[in-house]
Amino acid sequence: LGAIAGLTPIDGNVIVGDGSTWVAESGATARASLGLGSMATQAADAVAITGGVISGIADLAVADGGTGASDAAGARANLGLAIGADVQAHSATLDTWAGVLPSANGQSLVSAVDYAAMRGLLDLEPGTDVQAYSSRLGAIAALTPTDGNLIVGNGTTWVTQSGETARTTLGLGSMATQEAGDVAITGGAITGITDLAVTDGGTGASDAAGARGNLGFTAPILDRTAPGDIGATTPGAGTFTTLSATGIIGTPETTSSTVGVVNIGGLRIHGFRHPTGDTARPDGNNVFIGQLAGNFTMGAEATSTTHASKNTGIGYLVLDRLTTGYGNTAIGDRALRSVTEGVQNTAIGQIALLSLTTGSKNVALGYYAGRYTTGSGENQTTSNSVYIGSSTRASSDGVTNETVIGHTAIGRGSNTVQIGNSSVTDTYISGWLNLPSDTRGIKLDAAGTTTLYSDGSYLVANKGFVNPGTLVEVAKKNKSMVYGHDGTSAYLVYQPYVWGGSAWTATRGCGFGVRAIEQNTGTDCVGVGYYALCNNTGHVCAGLGAFALAGNTGDNSIGFGYQAGRDNTGNNLVALGCFTGGNNIGIHTSLVGFQAGLQNTGTQATGLGFAALTQNTGNNVVALGYRTGRYNDGSDNTFLGSHSANTFAANDSAAKAFAHTAVDPTTDRITIPAHGFGATGSYTNLKFSQGTSPITGLTSGNIYQAKIIDADTIGLNEPDGPNGTTRTIANITAAGTGTGHTFTPQHKYSNVTCVGAYSEPSASNQVTLGSTAVTEVKTSGVILPGGYKAADGSAGISKTIAFKDADNTTHTLVFKDGLLTSHTEA
Repeated sequence: LGAIAGLTPIDGNVIVGDGSTWVAESGATARASLGLGSMATQAADAVAITGGVISGIADLAVADGGTGASDAAGARANLGLAIGADVQAHSATLDTWAGVLPSANGQSLVSAVDYAAMRGLLDLEPGTDVQAYSSRLGAIAALTPTDGNLIVGNGTTWVTQSGETARTTLGLGSMATQEAGDVAITGGAITGITDLAVTDGGTGASDAAGARGNLGFTAPILDRTAPGDIGATTPGAGTFTTLSATGIIGTPETTSSTVGVVNIGGLRIHGFRHPTGDTARPDGNNVFIGQLAGNFTMGAEATSTTHASKNTGIGYLVLDRLTTGYGNTAIGDRALRSVTEGVQNTAIGQIALLSLTTGSKNVALGYYAGRYTTGSGENQTTSNSVYIGSSTRASSDGVTNETVIGHTAIGRGSNTVQIGNSSVTDTYISGWLNLPSDTRGIKLDAAGTTTLYSDGSYLVANKGFVNPGTLVEVAKKNKSMVYGHDGTSAYLVYQPYVWGGSAWTATRGCGFGVRAIEQNTGTDCVGVGYYALCNNTGHVCAGLGAFALAGNTGDNSIGFGYQAGRDNTGNNLVALGCFTGGNNIGIHTSLVGFQAGLQNTGTQATGLGFAALTQNTGNNVVALGYRTGRYNDGSDNTFLGSHSANTFAANDSAAKAFAHTAVDPTTDRITIPAHGFGATGSYTNLKFSQGTSPITGLTSGNIYQAKIIDADTIGLNEPDGPNGTTRTIANITAAGTGTGHTFTPQHKYSNVTCVGAYSEPSASNQVTLGSTAVTEVKTSGVILPGGYKAADGSAGISKTIAFKDADNTTHTLVFKDGLLTSHTEA
């Protein structure tokens, strides 16, 4: 009531509850609250209804605009529209008649349902009774029938054309206006007709052979290559009576025995080129003139365009067995007849090089030149040789670079020259005989063991010159005479590049072999072999083998084998084997085996076996076995057994990364800050792994022996070789642009002993027996672990032994002071 009391009684307002209290609403708002429609405000005598539905009311009278009825029949009756009374009922027939318009032409009605039926009743069916209408017929009807004109379509309608124009439209040629009895044909081609008889000016045949037979030609005829090349011919004779002014006779390319061949009696001329080859068609460019010269199968096996090409043969049966050979020239009866695959041979003369089959690049000039070897052997496979003179012969089949000059002269073998036969008594040469070599001259006996030549300064003989007088030393430091004395006579002997006596500045040196101990300055040295001890500066050294101890600077060194101890700088080296001890810088080193100790830097190292101690850097190491101790970096180690300590034990946690910017290709040094790889001046083995792109000169996965330059730098090409020369480990030519490269060192295990094939250490101060494949260690004696006390008398140190028995039970024994203190099983 208080809420109502607080309302203002505005005119027309109504009090309405809003769900919480009472409020005052205007009339319009109150009507909405009461749910009243727009009819509520209309007067009863002025109702206006728009939309909606009116139903359930009394029938609206006709006077009020209604029908006064509740059904259609009643409504029609009330409205005066009763069917059959007030209005005509609907009829389809009346509809038909209603559509007909009356006319004054006597039109009648036809009892038909449609026009089609009507046309049928009246016999006016288009296309059957009457012509259907066509605009094209209309166009024809409109044409004027001019004399001689034809009706022709122009793509749109029908038009008339004269006879001449119509012939063009029909695509008729000038033949269309000719009479069958008076035909004249100029130009064009006639094909697909019955062979034109000879009596009608034809050949009476469909092929060339038949035509030649019908025309009386029994020999091959030449085809002209261009109009006017060949003049008139005489049919039946197979020859030409005249040629054109140019004198040219043309034939097609020779691709068989019946195409492109000129036969003159038994002589044939052709340039055969195989039409297909095997996998390649030959270039051809062959010329063959002579009876049965060449053949028509060469090149069938060609796998290159050069095969069976560029050959020239003139004479009977020349080159008639050729298959793939090329660049051969044969002139003379049966010259080079047997050659099949041989190339670039030249034979001039009857039967010259007749037997040659696969030999190449030979020259023979003369009757039977190069036909035989010594006796009557066939000279078939000789190459790069020359035979000038009738019946010259090779020393044997298959020789190379043999030159034989003179009638019946016989060769002396590969890389020799024979001038004249055995009947020759004197050989004369006008002018100087120039020998271009400083190491070769004249052999003075049949055996060829006595030689005489000039080295550019002196006349040199390999046999001694006996000097019955006082011994004379010929001092020529860089190419000394070697002298000796038999107690009666002195001998001066010179052998090229063999050093001895006081050669160079050394004393008591002796060398045997080309350039042995050349430029040697070490005393009491012996070098045997090509370049043995060459450039050696070490004293009391012996080298046996090519390049043995070449470049050596170490004293008291021995190198036996190819390049054994080459570029060694360590004293007291013993190297036995090819490449053994090469680039060694360690002292007191003994190495035996192929590549044993190659690039060793450790002192007092002993390696025996193929590649044993290769790239070793540790001191006091002994390695015995195939590839044993390779890449070892630890000291005081002993390795016994094939492949023992052969694995690079990568220490991945110590790997260091670097980019291309850290690489100096000029010095082959790499900067890696605080790398921790070792002490300055030492060597260590590092495994290289490539980053994003390569460094030219380094191979990913390879192990390189690097020198520690300082705490931040390593070197791969340092001047630690003989006399300050470079000791090259790797040659970097380009740093590239890559990042993420790494060098990885290995675990350095020292004071280890490994016994057995593939045995590997896993820690320092360790003894390893056998590889991981070992399943049992057996001993007949007692295992004594030992035990000792410290020097000051303190408590002893415990030792432990663990082993498994046959039942796979693990036994652990602990000893102290030499006594067993515990035993556990697991």
